[in-house]
Amino acid sequence: MKIEAKEDHGLFSSTEIPDIFFSDYLGLASSDAVKVYLYLSFLSKSGKDININEVSKALSLSYDAVNQSIKYWEDQGLFIKRPDGYVLANLKEIALGKLYSPKVTASPEDIERSVKNKTRNICIESINNQFFSGTMNPTWYTDIDLWFEKYGFDEQVMLALFSYCTEKTENINRNYIQAVAERMVKK
Repeated sequence: MKIEAKEDHGLFSSTEIPDIFFSDYLGLASSDAVKVYLYLSFLSKSGKDININEVSKALSLSYDAVNQSIKYWEDQGLFIKRPDGYVLANLKEIALGKLYSPKVTASPEDIERSVKNKTRNICIESINNQFFSGTMNPTWYTDIDLWFEKYGFDEQVMLALFSYCTEKTENINRNYIQAVAERMVKK
């Protein structure tokens, strides 16, 4: 069994306006601009040439009001000017671009954090290789990162902590390492 939707033509067709228009643009636009946007969205489905005078008459707006509204939407990025007229921008693509645009610059704090993370990762890999023969359980990564933050240790101190603890005991024990770290901080 096959089910097909019938296309609406003419008077009973629909004009889709994304919800983003209502949440991000409607409240900021004048009523004239909203009327022009909705009407031009409706007319854009036909692909026919649109005359500003005809739009003006259809909406009971002055020629200048229609021009100002078109300019407003152009400034907002919703109408894209082309040599032969305008194209309505895809609001969903605009919203997606705002949410997921790549970050091409980094703040000094981001750069510092990145360098800090790289040196920490190198330190943790050194601990993994030196004290666990490259088979450190993934839970240790979380613990070590927590100790970096909690105790304010730098990489050299963390390596020294593991060296000291492995010299004192045969098996590496989380509780023992944490107890030693706490004693180091209290001194």
